[in-house]
Amino acid sequence: MDEKLVLKSLDVTSEKIEQLKDIIPEAFTEGNLDLQKLKQIFGEQAETEQERYGLSWAGKSEAIKNIQTQSTGTLRPILDESINFDKTDNMIAEGDNLEVLKLW
Repeated sequence: MDEKLVLKSLDVTSEKIEQLKDIIPEAFTEGNLDLQKLKQIFGEQAETEQERYGLSWAGKSEAIKNIQTQSTGTLRPILDESINFDKTDNMIAEGDNLEVLKLW
């Protein structure tokens, strides 16, 4: 009963870096990802100047940074508006899109 809830969302960036360290430890120098070493490991497959289709918009880099930050919000059910909340797995989330998705 003394369990405390973690009030932050997952730290996605740290989790991915740890997974990468497990898979390719030689790509790290003094605990930090060395992009040059990573490119060398993949050789010809690490081309960065290929033409390709993609989505781009002003502020895209900032949006990607925001996705990686931890959230401290909490999702709370509104029991008065819920139907059979205790018996179903269905839930409606309302709020800022990015924050709600990160907490979901």
